[in-house]
Amino acid sequence: MVKAVSKSIFSSSYDIKENGEPVSEVNFSNWSEKAELTIGGKKASFYRQGIVSGDFVFEFEDRILATAEKPSAWKDDMVIKVGEQFFEIRPKSWFSYTYYITWQGQQIGKISRDGWVTQNGTGEFPEDWPAALKVFVFILVLLLWRRTDSAAASGS
Repeated sequence: MVKAVSKSIFSSSYDIKENGEPVSEVNFSNWSEKAELTIGGKKASFYRQGIVSGDFVFEFEDRILATAEKPSAWKDDMVIKVGEQFFEIRPKSWFSYTYYITWQGQQIGKISRDGWVTQNGTGEFPEDWPAALKVFVFILVLLLWRRTDSAAASGS
């Protein structure tokens, strides 16, 4: 089990742990959709190729490990490319904070928010996935949660 824990209630920084052991520290930018992070003491980067559109890119150990595309502006689905393999993340339902991870149409994992008023989340991933890939997918879902929260705040 992988957990993302916000450093404080209004923080844009998270500690990510797997089975209680630290895996990553993620620091989102307050002004753009990017983050600086460490995984196992090594630097990694998460950013969007364009200002308001373009793929999300995850660089680790000086190479692009994975990318993610959001095919529709109206849905929170994302297509993740790792090497020659494609995975998807999609929300359980329209108002849900739970996202399913699928491969070839089969659910292989999920990430859920720990409650309506918390920024923390819990993820279940395939055991054979490396920590860096788990962190990337978790960052994508954290980003989608941040967007949803921002939209809800601006509408009230």
